[in-house]
Amino acid sequence: MQTPKLPAPATFASSAEAQARLLDAILDASEDLIYVIAPDGRYLYVSAAAERVAGLPRTAMIGRTAAEIGLRTDLAARLAGERAQVLATGARMSGELRIADAAGDGRVYLYTYSPLSLAPDAVEAIICIARDVTEQRRTEAEAAAATARLNAAYLRDHDIAATLQRSLLQMPLSDAFPGLEVVSRYESGTADMEIGGDFLDAFLLDRSRVALAVGDVTGKGLPAAARIAEAKFTLRAFLREYPSCPIGLKRLNAYLCDTPLWEGQPGEGFVCLSLAILDTENGVLTVATAGAETPLLARADGRTEALATHGMVLGVMPDMDYGSAAAQMGAGDTLLLMTDGIAEARREDSQFGLEGLRRVVTQAGPDVSPADLAERVMAEARAFAGGTLRDDACLLLARRVS
Repeated sequence: MQTPKLPAPATFASSAEAQARLLDAILDASEDLIYVIAPDGRYLYVSAAAERVAGLPRTAMIGRTAAEIGLRTDLAARLAGERAQVLATGARMSGELRIADAAGDGRVYLYTYSPLSLAPDAVEAIICIARDVTEQRRTEAEAAAATARLNAAYLRDHDIAATLQRSLLQMPLSDAFPGLEVVSRYESGTADMEIGGDFLDAFLLDRSRVALAVGDVTGKGLPAAARIAEAKFTLRAFLREYPSCPIGLKRLNAYLCDTPLWEGQPGEGFVCLSLAILDTENGVLTVATAGAETPLLARADGRTEALATHGMVLGVMPDMDYGSAAAQMGAGDTLLLMTDGIAEARREDSQFGLEGLRRVVTQAGPDVSPADLAERVMAEARAFAGGTLRDDACLLLARRVS
């Protein structure tokens, strides 16, 4: 009996036309601005993202130059000169373009020109890929300005140190994020006005995701404040560019290992950090830690869950990877992040630790407000240590509300 011949399986990209449609779909899905530009400067292809930024349909852009669709003459001339160099050398070229608006603000784009060669020794066109880095540059400028202000304060008195500490520990109002109630507490472990190394932060990443962090920098005083500002604002920049706990910690670690601020200061500048990202719309929570205390999730039904992850302290070894843990937060669930000033509160040979935090949460019950729960945690840790915490302590609570 002869075996019947089966038809070849159909594939999405089984023809040149289908492959072209697939490529268009991939390019249009990118948030980057993508152009293919002829040697004379005319657009041959414009991606959907580039179309949105220009505010013009592709049909109005194809076949025209940047100057013809409204780009300022001097900027268009500069870009034309760069493309001419790419055409002449066949080498890639990158740059940064600032396009101001009527208010003098505008957007900043990082772009790369790459030669498109369909035959040897010939450049038929240029591919331009541009990315909007406005928020990143703005945050970098904020970080640089904050660091400069802190460095200038080294010669000032302890009153300035106290002011800086308050600004670095300043948090948004408890109801600043829709769907989330955030409460924080800080207690210094020193009697003088030296700035401690603990810090905390809470900020929006996009319309629904909120980043929450508590950390501890080695050292005291203004040097510690400078490191706190550097770590805090750099982390903001990295997370706003790529909102991922493991990637944010990996990039921050690489930055802290490379930055000259820590060179020549052995034993200084290391950072322990607990980081969480919560989507307030769907309750998806991810956490990651770098040499820091394990986050605790207190459920609305009274259960508690330790979200254990393990990662190396930041600023010690480059090229480190960081794991993460995930959970689903429902209405009434509360996330607790703490620094070692609470966890390492000592009574003889024992520490308060995660079990001490869990005990306070369980005894308080799920109906206690975040503010009252925060006060109870601090009071119990203080009592456990004999009435005084011997190290700076930070506590951050975030409760999802309906």
